[in-house]
Amino acid sequence: MRVILPPHEKPGRILCLLGMCVAFAGIGTGHLSKYFIYLDVFSHLTLHFAIAAITLGWAFLLPRYRLTTAISLMLAGMVALGAWGNYGPHSIPRGEVVPPGHRELRVMSFNIWLWNRDQVAIEAEIKRMDPDIVFMAEVVRPTRDMAGRMVARYPYQYPKDMGYGFLLWMMSRYPLQDVVVQSVWEGPVYLSASLGPEWGNLTILGTHTLRAPYVAAQWKQINALGKHVQTIKSPRLVFGDFNATLYSRMVRQLAGQSGLIRRTSLPTWPVSWPGLPQLAIDHMFADRELLFPDGVITGQYAGSDHLPIFARVLVPVPGQASAESDTVKDVAHVIAN
Repeated sequence: MRVILPPHEKPGRILCLLGMCVAFAGIGTGHLSKYFIYLDVFSHLTLHFAIAAITLGWAFLLPRYRLTTAISLMLAGMVALGAWGNYGPHSIPRGEVVPPGHRELRVMSFNIWLWNRDQVAIEAEIKRMDPDIVFMAEVVRPTRDMAGRMVARYPYQYPKDMGYGFLLWMMSRYPLQDVVVQSVWEGPVYLSASLGPEWGNLTILGTHTLRAPYVAAQWKQINALGKHVQTIKSPRLVFGDFNATLYSRMVRQLAGQSGLIRRTSLPTWPVSWPGLPQLAIDHMFADRELLFPDGVITGQYAGSDHLPIFARVLVPVPGQASAESDTVKDVAHVIAN
């Protein structure tokens, strides 16, 4: 028997079909950024386009209520995406077993947002996550003052002198050496340092790139950063706010050019309202020999439009395995005698 749809339901199938075409076009447009870099902004919405294509396709097959179903499912998908950004334990306790020949380094990267005045929340989240190294972007004087109050916990803080327009800050429990402050506009601003031989000469670099509509300038920054990271001896750990998602040509270019592996995937922005981040624009890149046993997780809301990202990194330290073995042998010898 033929089903006759009510008049108000007849346009639904056409609109669903048109919506699917738009969604697939959005996904494809992001891939055209290799010809015109400004199209890269479409890549940031790849997951949203995919959600739209799937839900519209499902609604297209329904006999009625197509648009209502499609819109409801798209909203549910975006809520699920935001919940995914908030998924996880939010903190990793100390005490996990560290394999021989490695040292554990806890790192945190957080764009605290220029307009965030809740310094108490920022300080509380840092203390709760308890990282060994904290990198912050969009830092202004109130946050620098807050960092100064944490000097007992983080005695090594940089930069010593804040130049005009330089809004980055790094705090560390461990001594930092070869500190470089890049503020000249020939590439992205960044703050890098080495942890020295006791950490296998690990180099850490925190950065904050430009964003749309300054896509061409952001592309130049990404390429300049990739070239710079190439010159750094391994092991390397690069993190910060890249204003680009994992589907972006920006992120793929940096990973390919530097040889680093992207370790992040969780959405982190925007989170100020209603607490459901949609885009994964805060990242960590690392050499393959650096281990991330728990992956990279997000922290909790602390007044910013970003969620912080956090990881426990196992850093290979040459010679430590043999030193640990010698220590075990010495202890065994003492016990035996």
